[in-house]
Amino acid sequence: MAVLEKIEEKYLVRINDLIQFGEGLPIDKSSGESLKATARRSVRLEQRKFKDVWLDAQAYNQWFIRVINLLSSLPIKENHYKTQFENSVRGRKGLYRNIGLGILEGLYKDIENGDLQKGIELAKAEVFTDFLDMADHLLGNGYKDPAAFLIGAVLEGELRNLCKRNSIEFKEGDGINSLNSKLADNNIYTSTVRSQIQAWKKIRDSADHKKFDDYTENQVKDFLSGVRKFIGEYLG
Repeated sequence: MAVLEKIEEKYLVRINDLIQFGEGLPIDKSSGESLKATARRSVRLEQRKFKDVWLDAQAYNQWFIRVINLLSSLPIKENHYKTQFENSVRGRKGLYRNIGLGILEGLYKDIENGDLQKGIELAKAEVFTDFLDMADHLLGNGYKDPAAFLIGAVLEGELRNLCKRNSIEFKEGDGINSLNSKLADNNIYTSTVRSQIQAWKKIRDSADHKKFDDYTENQVKDFLSGVRKFIGEYLG
């Protein structure tokens, strides 16, 4: 199973657990209401009819915090789920609990439909941009070797993203050479781009194997600007 599928499965399990926990929240006894808690889903769904009852404060707060922690951990750039939950679930009445359950169920369906994968790709793109900025900073301070390695890591990651975007299968252990060949063979880019990526890989490999005299600072600068241009053209 791919890493992303494992991540999705883990989130689905956690979301389902929080839905069940939220559906089973007990009524605050001091409110004068009584509702027998049960593990049967059919009865839990019936509890949603009680919109105006107050829920037990301790259990509700535990559920609320767990949901916020889950939503905050989503590896996505624009976290509308967390924002909507914080803005809409404003108290421990049954009504607000029901709204929160709806948000969780919407997230569950979105993950099943592959929306989490799209969000992860956006988040990765932002991280890779940060890495290139870091490489630029290293170059500006005379550290061409760690910069070369960092740019190479970004290039490999973006080649993987480009394969995913074009539904090209690859193995987790595939490196730049293999990914480059798959993309070129599928006409995602020209043979000229393929050759350029092979040249970039030589710089990355030299940095990785501590052959620091095999390339110059200017070559690393060209490497950086070239990868930026490549990302903008094919993944922008």
